[in-house]
Amino acid sequence: AAQIDPASAPYSMRLAEALILWEHYGTAIEFLHAVKPRFETMPDYQYKLGLAYYGAHRFPQAIELLEGIAKERPQLDRVQFFLGNSYSSTGDLSKAELYLRKAIALQPQNGSYYAALAQVLRKGNEDRTSEAIANLEKALALEPGDVESKHALALCYEKNRDYGRARELLEQVVAAKADLTSAHVDLARVYYKMHKK
Repeated sequence: AAQIDPASAPYSMRLAEALILWEHYGTAIEFLHAVKPRFETMPDYQYKLGLAYYGAHRFPQAIELLEGIAKERPQLDRVQFFLGNSYSSTGDLSKAELYLRKAIALQPQNGSYYAALAQVLRKGNEDRTSEAIANLEKALALEPGDVESKHALALCYEKNRDYGRARELLEQVVAAKADLTSAHVDLARVYYKMHKK
């Protein structure tokens, strides 16, 4: 459809979206650069290109595009979320926290936003384990099956020497994802701290 009607923005943007969802980020970037002269002024074009850069781990380019959209449309929670994750990946934790808190304020029912904020809180030099725990518990209340949040929460409990709760969560994680080596290692370490063979 995009080849038959190259002037159609909906066809081109849907093709770009399909490539992004398919995780063909390099192809999506190439395609979006090819159609840039026709659609570069459209916010949807800039958002799709920002997502493609984000998926390709080209975070400085993603930030540049997403920052512009965030200024024009501050009510878009997904833009705030991707900006927060992009800044987290570049090591700017203060900006990451700022944008993730904005995403939560805009959409407080999305568990992945709380989980992302908890990861940022765990990365900093300051011990913010209690805040991370509170956010991970909110994430799991909204999305009880989120294995990554359970794993992260278990590590927070371990850091606070709450080995019983850490063990319980890690046992759930290894049962759900038997091939997740790091969870097995973490569970073995917790067993050791509990004086279990």
